[in-house]
Amino acid sequence: MVRERVLDLLLRVAERKPRDFTGLGVVFYTSLAHLPHLALGQSLPTGLGLPVAGAESVAITLAKVSGRASAWHDGFHFVDAHSLALTHLCQFLSPGIPHEFSQSEGASPMGARHMTAQLVSRLQGIECVGLLTNQDVLTLFERGAQVHTVKVK
Repeated sequence: MVRERVLDLLLRVAERKPRDFTGLGVVFYTSLAHLPHLALGQSLPTGLGLPVAGAESVAITLAKVSGRASAWHDGFHFVDAHSLALTHLCQFLSPGIPHEFSQSEGASPMGARHMTAQLVSRLQGIECVGLLTNQDVLTLFERGAQVHTVKVK
């Protein structure tokens, strides 16, 4: 199941996060056709080619780019839900706010990254969105609902 693989990947990142970790947002997708997004950088970090395949390699890469010292720590990163390959880094997302949307739909977002994750998880082609905060809280959103939250350390 996708959820277990996603949680495993995010826990691997948590184990490897740098001291200056700023938090992490990862979109697990089957299609990006309905997700408005824009790269926040013009080029990839030196020595990194995308896609990055394999859970261990993806976790190492996500941990490396998630420190304050990295120009790539902001935005959301994209992982193909089937292959678990990292395909995009540092993306600005603009999911739109549905008229009928209510925060009471299963989540209690605390900030912009949480709200964005909740809204993006409602879109067609998005399996889930995972967050890891700088306070070591892992949260998973599926279909607009917060379905998993755990303190990892």
